[in-house]
Formats: sequence, C-alpha cells, structure tokens
Amino acid sequence: MRKILILPWGSPWGWRTVEYAYEGNSLLSKTTLPLLYEVINPDRAVIIALDSLAKQGENYGEIKHNARTDILHFLCLNAPQVPNEKVEVVISYSVGKFRNAPFSFDRDLSDFYPHVLWELGKHIWDVAKGSNKVEIYLDLTHGLNFMPTLVYRAVRKLGSILSLTKDVRLVVLNSEPFHAEGQESHIHTVSDVRLRPYFLIRRIAKDIGDDGSNTKFLVDRNDDNNGISAKAFGFPSITELDAFSASVQNGFLVGLYQFFPDMDKLTKAIEKTFLTYEKRGKISGSTLSFPYRFGFTFSNVIQVHFIAKITKEYFGSIGTFDFRIKNCRDKLASLYKNNNRLQAIVQYGLIDGEKELKKCRLEGNCERSEGKDAFIRNFIAHIGLLRGIFKRAYRLEYCDRIKISGVDYNITHLIQETLEE
Repeated sequence: MRKILILPWGSPWGWRTVEYAYEGNSLLSKTTLPLLYEVINPDRAVIIALDSLAKQGENYGEIKHNARTDILHFLCLNAPQVPNEKVEVVISYSVGKFRNAPFSFDRDLSDFYPHVLWELGKHIWDVAKGSNKVEIYLDLTHGLNFMPTLVYRAVRKLGSILSLTKDVRLVVLNSEPFHAEGQESHIHTVSDVRLRPYFLIRRIAKDIGDDGSNTKFLVDRNDDNNGISAKAFGFPSITELDAFSASVQNGFLVGLYQFFPDMDKLTKAIEKTFLTYEKRGKISGSTLSFPYRFGFTFSNVIQVHFIAKITKEYFGSIGTFDFRIKNCRDKLASLYKNNNRLQAIVQYGLIDGEKELKKCRLEGNCERSEGKDAFIRNFIAHIGLLRGIFKRAYRLEYCDRIKISGVDYNITHLIQETLEE
C-alpha cells in the first residue's frame, strides 16, 4: 500500500503553536504536518502554496523559486522531524493581492485548477504506480480562499481516474479553528471514502470534423478568438485524444488500443503550454500581468494524460493497432471491476466478439452492411466489436487478432460522439 499526504497552505509565517491531536496522538507545532506525518507515515507529502508568498524576484521564474524557498525555510524551522526527501512543494497561481504581499497577480482564477491538477497528478502517480492500493490524505487545515475547494476537486478527480485499476481511499482532514496559543486542536476526519471510477472527461476539440489542431489551450484574455493553438505546442491529434478518452470511459476496447496517445509528445506539449504561460507574464512595478488564460478544455487534456498513464501500466505494452481477445480477456474485463455496468457490457462484448471471430474464420467473410443508425446502435451496444469494422486474419494462429480497417462511417468521430457535450 502507498500513501500520499496533500496539504494546501497559505502563508505560514503568522501561524501560532498549537497542540494538534489526531488518532490518539498529539504534538505541539505550528502546522499539522509533523503530527500527520508521524501518524499516517506517507510515502510523500505534497504542500501546495501560492506564488504570492515571494518577497522579491526580477522575473516569474525567480518569484516561484523564492516562494518555494520561503516554504522550505519554514519547514526547516518548524517541521525538522519530517525528512526533506519526503516533502515536495508545489508553487501554484494566486490571484489579486494578499495582505503584506509585495506583488499582486493579474490573471484568471481558473488558471489555478489545471496547474494543480497537473502537478498533483505527477505526484499521485509517482506514489501510486506499482501498487494496487493507494491512500490519499488531504488536509485542508491551512488552506485559504479558493485553494481548499479547487484542490479537493482536483484530488477527487485524479483519485476517481486512478480507481479504474487500483483500490483508492480518500481521507479529508481539517482541524478545529485556532483561538489561543498552545490550545489543543483536534484534527477531524471530514470524509473517508473508497473512490470509484465515476468521472467524466468531456470532449477537448470544439468540432468533431477536424483534428482539433486549432484548439486553443492558451487564450488571449482580451480576445477570445486569439491565442496559441494545440498545433503550435506540438500536441498529438486532439480528435484522437477525444477518441481514446471516450474509448476508456465507454468500454470501447479496440479504440483504447488504436488511439492510445504518444505519451512523450503529449507530456512535452503540456509542459510547453505551462512554460509559455509563465514566460509571457510581465512585471510592471509590483504587478505581474499574464496576457493568456488556459482554455477551458486544457484540464481535460491533463486528465486524458493521467488516464493514459494508468492504462499503460495496467496493460503493459500498449499503443499497438491490434490485440488478442483470448490473451487479454480477463485483463480487459477487470479494467472495469469497479464499474459494474461497464464490466457487464465488456464481458458480454468479449464473449460475443469471440463468437464472431469463429464465424469469420469458418465463413471466410466478415463483411456486413447495415444502415448508419443501426451501425451506431450496434457499435455502442457491442463495445465496438462488429463485423464490417474490423479485418480479421483467418489463419488459425491469428484467428483472434483484430485490426481496425477503414469504414464508410469514421470510427474516430463515432467514438467521440459518445462523449457528453
């Protein structure tokens, strides 16, 4: 079992010493971190703080670095019992001006969510990979303003995706409010749930009829029609990312293999988007202004990246254009073990698909014509395993191999259309 502790923080320098109590243990400290670390014993603790903590900086890179240094300095003074290598500090995006902060930040509040989704996704996956059970502890004691709500939303979304292949427990914590130096303050469990894969990653591309290369992930804040396109950042086909996402969410197993994204290309494109966003920020006096905001579908891309990492670990070698039903049956069906509806559909579809393969081999003909409406209904009902869509090799040793072939109705668009608008 692996454990991760996530803590959104405001400015820690005004915090007072409190006797925090949790699970029968107590500790005098200015933060909940030392006690929670002692009791939970996580593989990693992740602190999320804001760039507004920085006291100085000539550019945005220096401002983020200085804000992170500020948090690390506080940890050295107030949480020396927590090993440095067990703590990661994420500096994310603040909005407006905080009291006693030298800088104000002119950007959209919505920019915080995709950034924290991306950063937490990396840390959660680093902890979770290789393990079947994961516990996520989210302590909201020290969060402020919009941070607790949006961090909880990101953690819940990532945990739900992770629960496709793993047993995921999410524990949300919060302590009693401060009222006096040295007081006893109990850390309470707000919720303790086993997550299930009930998530929805909506369509990324605006229009189904193109490859999504003109989708803007950085949008000019003064002109919604202006921005930087996915193509400029080097993203793989956005249409195929949508098709991959819909395939996983709807149990279209062949689509999962066919449209699995180029992970190196996708990772570099996402990182380039964040880097460009930050580099375009300008300092004027004490104000940092950012000319771009993230497009509203950018967080969907990050979720698709996360789901791709999970399915790749689960299946091992993936991204080929074919797979063998006989060898993958149990693995494919058990991908949806936490979703009874999809598991039943997939199990039925695999059994039916094997029967169709045997018919193909015996008859030597897989062609079947049907009207467009019937085609769509049958495609969805049978997880995409239909005659007329796939070419099947008939030699005995390859009789259960399936490959996607060209059809009159574009299979990519068909899979995309299963995503909710």
